[in-house]
Amino acid sequence: IRNCDWSSDVCSSDLVSANITRLYAENPDRPVVVQAAPDSSAETLVGVLDASRLAGVFNISIAGGQ
Repeated sequence: IRNCDWSSDVCSSDLVSANITRLYAENPDRPVVVQAAPDSSAETLVGVLDASRLAGVFNISIAGGQ
């Protein structure tokens, strides 16, 4: 998710959670790996982590930058 404004409907946690749910259903053995862009906010990162948990995914990793 790039350039998300978590206060907008475009990047709502419900929509992100729905996408994560769909992807997780396709391959439940794979973790969610979040690699935040250098200019992303902590709010965006926490929003993705929260959306993952709402989707029922608890195997979540945060990848470091390059």
